[in-house]
Amino acid sequence: MEDGEGLLTRFNRLMKDLENGGTSRTCFRGWEIDLLLDFQTCGLDGSDRRKILQRYQKAVQRGIEKGAQRPLKLSEYLARLPGPRQSMEIPPLGVSGAREQCAAPS
Repeated sequence: MEDGEGLLTRFNRLMKDLENGGTSRTCFRGWEIDLLLDFQTCGLDGSDRRKILQRYQKAVQRGIEKGAQRPLKLSEYLARLPGPRQSMEIPPLGVSGAREQCAAPS
């Protein structure tokens, strides 16, 4: 189990990868793979994408600072927002749908 600071660091790195449209990493934690798959199923597109992802990132950061054991999924965040949500798409990050993980140092 990662501490809050380590979790937040890895989450922010993942968000930067999403913002840049790809990643050069080959090793992911299980929760990172879950988030990437969730991002793809939620799909965000258009002018609101950046704004929604920034708000989502802040919500996750607040949750982790308050002691959350894992980051909130984007789908969970979107479900909490008022009003209807339309289906949008995030371009793939070049990460396969396989749930394989590399051994990462603790």
